[in-house]
Amino acid sequence: MNKKLLLTILLITCLNGFSQEPALPTGFQQHTLTHFNSSLLNPAFSLDRNNPQSLSLWTRWQWQKIDGEPTSLFANYTRKIGEKSAIGVGFFQHTTASYFNTGGSLNYAYKFEFNEKMSLALGVNLFAFSQKLGTPITLPDGTEAGDDFILQVAPGINFKYDRFSLGLASENVYENNFSNDAANNVDKDIAFAGTLSYDLPVIGQDPTAFLRPTVYYKTIPEQDGQYGISALLSTQKYWGQAGYNSFYGISLGVGGTFFKRFSLGALVEYGSIEEGSTKEYSYELLASIFLGKSENRREEIAEMVNPLEDQDEETVAEDQETEEAKNEKIKEELEAAQQIDKEEQENKMAAEEMLKDKIESDKELENAKKEIETEQVLIENVEKPTSRQVQDSINQVEKAMRAQREIERRQQAQAERAESKAKKQDIKEEKYEEVANTEGLQPGYYLIANVFATKKYLNLFRRDLKAIGLESFTFYRSSTNYNYVYLERYNTLEEARNARENNFNGRYKGDTWIFNVVKD
Repeated sequence: MNKKLLLTILLITCLNGFSQEPALPTGFQQHTLTHFNSSLLNPAFSLDRNNPQSLSLWTRWQWQKIDGEPTSLFANYTRKIGEKSAIGVGFFQHTTASYFNTGGSLNYAYKFEFNEKMSLALGVNLFAFSQKLGTPITLPDGTEAGDDFILQVAPGINFKYDRFSLGLASENVYENNFSNDAANNVDKDIAFAGTLSYDLPVIGQDPTAFLRPTVYYKTIPEQDGQYGISALLSTQKYWGQAGYNSFYGISLGVGGTFFKRFSLGALVEYGSIEEGSTKEYSYELLASIFLGKSENRREEIAEMVNPLEDQDEETVAEDQETEEAKNEKIKEELEAAQQIDKEEQENKMAAEEMLKDKIESDKELENAKKEIETEQVLIENVEKPTSRQVQDSINQVEKAMRAQREIERRQQAQAERAESKAKKQDIKEEKYEEVANTEGLQPGYYLIANVFATKKYLNLFRRDLKAIGLESFTFYRSSTNYNYVYLERYNTLEEARNARENNFNGRYKGDTWIFNVVKD
C-alpha cells in the first residue's frame, strides 16, 4: 500500500481516537427492538416476535454527536413456513460520519418442540452490504479506498419453557471482506448478546395481552459490555415499553394498532453519556403491516392458541359447525350407550329376580319332599316299633336333614356366584372405557369431562373450566385422534364412581364418564 495512504489513514485514526471519548459502539443499536423487527436482535425471534406474516420498518436517529449523529434504517418482511420455521428478507442502511453501509439481509429460523411447553429455536441472519468511508481516500491508481463489500453471518438460539425465554446471539461470528483480503486476516472480537425474559398474562378482556420484562447483556469488541432491562406491555390495540441501557440511558416508547393490521409507534431515549454539560435524545419510529390471516395475528398468552374472537367470521362458522357436528356425534354415541346400559341393567335385574324366585321355589319343594319322605319312614317303622327300627329311623331323618342342608349350601353358593358374575358384567357394561396402557398413560381411572378433535376448542373449554375455578388436565390418543379433558385420575374404580355420582363434589354439573387405563 502507498506510504502516503498509510500516513493519511494513521492520521485519521489518531484524530478520531482523541476526539471520540467516549467511543461509540459499532453496528446497529437494536437493544430497543422488543416488539417489531426483533429478529435483528436475535434471528430466532422471527418465529414469534416478528408477528409473521408482516412488513415492518424501524429507523433510529441517535443522540451521539461524536460520530455525526448515526442513523439506522431496517425494513424487513417476515413470514412463517408451516408451524416450526420462518424466513425473512430485509433492507438496511447504517450511516455515521466515518462510514456508510447499505445492503440486504436474509433470515431463517427453525423450532424444535420437545413437548407442549419446551422448545428450542435456531436462527441465522445473513448480511451482505457495501461499506463506504465518510471521507473517501483516492489511491494513486485512481480508485477509492474504503469501498468494500462485506458478508456477515449472525446466528442465534432461543430456549423457551412455558413463558420463560433464554436467548443468545452473535452479530459477527463470521465476516468476509471481498474487496480487502488484508481485512480478513485481522483478528476480530466477536460480539455476543444474551437475553432473559418472561411473559406474564394481563388480566382483562384481551386474552392475547402480555407483559414481558427482559434483562440483557451485550459484549462490545474492545469496549465495556452493555447491560440493560426493558419491559414491554402489548395488547391488541396498543403497546408500550420502557427500558434502561448502561450506555444509552433511559427509553420510553408507545404505539397503537389500527384495524388489527397497522401498527405505528415511537420511542425516545435519553442519553446517559455527557458531552460537556449537555445530554442528548435519540429518536425511533416503528411501523408494521400485518399481511396474514387475522386468526394468526396474535396468540393467547394463557394457552398459546389462537383466540376465537380474532378469526374470520366465515372460518369461525365453519370450524364451529365441524366441531359441533363431531361433538354431537360423540354425544349421540354416549346417549345410545347409556340407553343400552339402562336396558341391559333392567333385563339383568329381571333375570336376577326370576332366579331368586326359582331358588326359593326349589327350596320349598325340596323341603316338602324331604318332610314327606321322613314321615313315610316314620310310618313304616311304627308297624314294627323295635328299638333298632327307631334308631334307624332317627339316622335316616338326620341323614335327610344333612342332605337338605348340603343342597341349601350349594344353592346359596350358586346364587352368590351368579351375583358376583352379574356385578362383573355390570362393571364391564358401565358407562366407561377400558384400554391397555399403550400410549404412555399412567394406569388408573380418569374422570373424563369432554373430548375434542382440535386443540383450539379444547383450550377454550379448559379456559371456561378455569374461569369457574376448576383445574383440568389433558391427554391425546393417536389411535382415535381425540384430545381428552379429565378432571382427576383415581387409583380405584370406587373413587372414580363416587366422583362421577356426586358431580365432582358438586363442582362440575356437566356429564362425566370413566376412562380406565390398565397396566400392560
